[in-house]
Amino acid sequence: MRRLAYLSFATALLFVLGCAEGSPSATGTDTAGGVDAGNPGGDGDGDTGGDGDGDTSGDGDGDTSGDGDGDTSGDGDGDTSGDGDGDTGGDGDGDGDLGLEEPGEFGVFFNSLLVINVSDERTVFARLCAPSTNGGTTIAPGPFPLIIASPGASFGADVYASYCEHMASWGFIVVSQNLIGNVVIPPSAHGPLAADTSAVIDWALNQALFRGSIARDKIGLAGHSLGGKVSFLTAADDPRVGAVVGWDPVDTNGPGIGPGDADYTSATPERMGQLNAKVAVIGETLNPFCAPLQQNFRQYFEHAPSPALEIEVLDAGHEAWTDETEDCRLCTPCGTTPKDTVRALTRRLNVAWFRRHLLGDTAMDAALRFSSGPGTDKVVVRTK
Repeated sequence: MRRLAYLSFATALLFVLGCAEGSPSATGTDTAGGVDAGNPGGDGDGDTGGDGDGDTSGDGDGDTSGDGDGDTSGDGDGDTSGDGDGDTGGDGDGDGDLGLEEPGEFGVFFNSLLVINVSDERTVFARLCAPSTNGGTTIAPGPFPLIIASPGASFGADVYASYCEHMASWGFIVVSQNLIGNVVIPPSAHGPLAADTSAVIDWALNQALFRGSIARDKIGLAGHSLGGKVSFLTAADDPRVGAVVGWDPVDTNGPGIGPGDADYTSATPERMGQLNAKVAVIGETLNPFCAPLQQNFRQYFEHAPSPALEIEVLDAGHEAWTDETEDCRLCTPCGTTPKDTVRALTRRLNVAWFRRHLLGDTAMDAALRFSSGPGTDKVVVRTK
């Protein structure tokens, strides 16, 4: 298992260049003197309608059905499947073509070493992933929602890099932090980690690097295992947080820490009623050692204010949420659901939940049903 290595200020900053794509075009000549591939409309579109849309119906939508929706199925929904649902999946559920588990439209500006002084005594090291429209050279102007992501116990931000980059490609500025002291033996006090997370938000909102790029009123948190707990503790204390996604979050404490101890903290049920944020969790019930049933993702859902969403991934291991190639080292059994499936479902949830509840994008409602798409045969969905 890769462990977090604290890096010196002399470490070089790493930039991952995104890709910019262009679309080819073609033209021809017509009998009316236009450049539209031989039609008599003279409007340059390649049809005879004279309306510039490329079809023969004259309604300006670019299809031949005459219903004005831009497809050829004649059902008025704007797709080509003919099922009237508005996507191209042909399954009638309205979410077949969103492809949220795949990269989005933006390139990614990447910095592997952010050094964030959250107090005189505490320094957070983090990764930055941000949308870019020039091949990753600079951050796009935005404004974009800000997401702070936190790792599981004994893990660093490096094993969650795929989520960082994926969310950035969909239009989020992501600071993926390493929790202070979270090395071979994770920290026993979790309250300070939540305070650090709020301080990271403060830092991001006041950085010249992000000026004009961050939507200051659109802030979300995400985290795996311990990082999930830290995210919920932070949201309970920080009303700026509008949405949280927990990746198999666990509400445990350090070894030997119990109620009455100075370092003891519990997010659920004690703090859930204080959340201003909309809650989604994705998790498993296979690993009672690493994710005890009385302290697992389901407890966060049960005590979260409505609306809330729970996605149970059947037969998945607790470590399946990481980018590590091995299924599991500490948390057994490993489960039979492939890690790629778990991570695809999680990428979809991240984008859909944050777009829905930070940006008000109602088109995400269909995707959040998880009724079709990669891995949805492995999930049980609960809402309230």
